[in-house]
This record gives sequence, structure tokens and C-alpha cells, in this order.
Amino acid sequence: MDDADAHASFIRALNTWKCATRVNFNIDPAHPNTDGDVCLIDWGVLPIGTNSVWGRTLNYGTKCGQGQTILKSQLKKFDMVFNSVAPFYKLEDLAGFDATMVDFQSNALHELGHAHLLNHTNHENMVMYAKLGLGQHRRVLTSWDEEGGDHIMSISTQASPGSNCKPPMAFADTTGLDCMPNAVSWRSDEIELFLTYPNPADGEVHFKVVCGESTSGHLALEIWGYNGQMSRKEFVSISGGQKEGKLDINYLPKGIYMICLKSGDRLLAVNKIIKQ
Repeated sequence: MDDADAHASFIRALNTWKCATRVNFNIDPAHPNTDGDVCLIDWGVLPIGTNSVWGRTLNYGTKCGQGQTILKSQLKKFDMVFNSVAPFYKLEDLAGFDATMVDFQSNALHELGHAHLLNHTNHENMVMYAKLGLGQHRRVLTSWDEEGGDHIMSISTQASPGSNCKPPMAFADTTGLDCMPNAVSWRSDEIELFLTYPNPADGEVHFKVVCGESTSGHLALEIWGYNGQMSRKEFVSISGGQKEGKLDINYLPKGIYMICLKSGDRLLAVNKIIKQ
């Protein structure tokens, strides 16, 4: 992609996914485009008019397994094309964006979601919603977009010993990226603050809860894997509206987990963490 503004916009979209799910997609300008396994991203001819297509992503997969038993499909590469005549707005600052333009960063974020093996949704606030209209921008992943990406990563980072499958994807190194590692995936109005850090974490996770007096008392912290299994439950007593502590996660295998703050059966807040 030889357009400097479009290239910078694409990098911003790519880093948004890397910060959210640590998907290990990287751009290497030195890698030759003649390599059959390299992902190609370029301008191209796509429909324009009543049924305009701003971008298109084609994924190429291979099946792998043990002997005659197929265990899973793996993404070999993807190719991405953006409409060469679309009225793209490519700057980071949205001050000059208007209803006659298509936001390139939003479109790139969407297409990278397809490269992340996510399909379209019917929720118009999500990045993976099927249509992006003129004058619309969706540059922020919703919790549902992230959850889909996290699910894919939870599968992609698991090894298949004894098979002919490729080695699992390693989590991307986000050092130097402008990420928000302690962002809350969700919290109710009763919780003023729920932090879990560092993220990614290794041996232990620190937490801080700030809530109203009516929520104080005995609350539970639960760690759930993306396989739907609870790995740990620990009760904490909160007085004075806040509590700080730490959780041992040495026993957890590498992967993506959710830390849930609950009062009885009532969910109060959820944070995503990555065990490395």
C-alpha cells in the first residue's frame, strides 16, 4: 500500500486489534511479495454505487490433524483489497470527516476482523457489523468484537501435540504500543473502579475495587477460561468502599481469562487478562 496516510491508518487499526486480543499480525516491508505465504494488502477494483464494497478479505486455510483424523483448520494467509475509487478519509483526526466520506481506519479495522476469522454481525454498533455507511466511523472495538477475537486467540494459541498442525500462534508483543492494558471489559453502575494489573501477567495479578457503601461486604472474584470453566474463586471482604489485593495465577496455563467480580449470583464487573 503506497499511500502514506492509508498506511498509517491501517497501522492504527492493526494496533487496535493487537492491543485488544494480542493477535500476532505483523507488517514486514522487507518481506518479498512473491512469497506465496505472505499476506497481500493493496488497492483494487471493487463494486461502487448502490451496493458499494469498501474492502474485501480472503482467508486461505489448511486442515491438519493426526493421520486420517482432522483436528482443526488453520489460517495459512489472508489477502486484503480496498476499493481504489472509494472516497476514503485517511487521517487520524476526524475534524475533517463528513457525510460524503468513508472512514478508512474503520474499514481497515473491520477487514482485519475478518482476517481474525470473525464474521459479520447484525448489531450496528459493532465493528463487525456488515455495513459501513458514508459519514460513519467505528474505530473502537465493542466488548463483543473483543470477545470474538479472544475466542479465536484461545484456540489459535493451543498446541496440538503429535499432529501435523503448525505451531500455535504466539501472543503479539505489544511493548511500545499505545494500549490500555487495564481497561475494564464491563462494569455495572455499582462499581466505580475495577483494575487488574499487570496485563499480560505471569505469576500474580493485582486487583483494586472501588464501590459504593451499599455494595461493600463479601464479594467473590472468579477466574474463568474461554473454555467456560471456572479456574478459581476467592472471596474478598470490602469495607470503606474499596479493596486491594492479589491473585496467584501461577497454576494457570498460558491463555486468555476473565476475572469476574460478583455479589452472590450477581455479576458486578469483568476484566480480561492474558496469562503469559
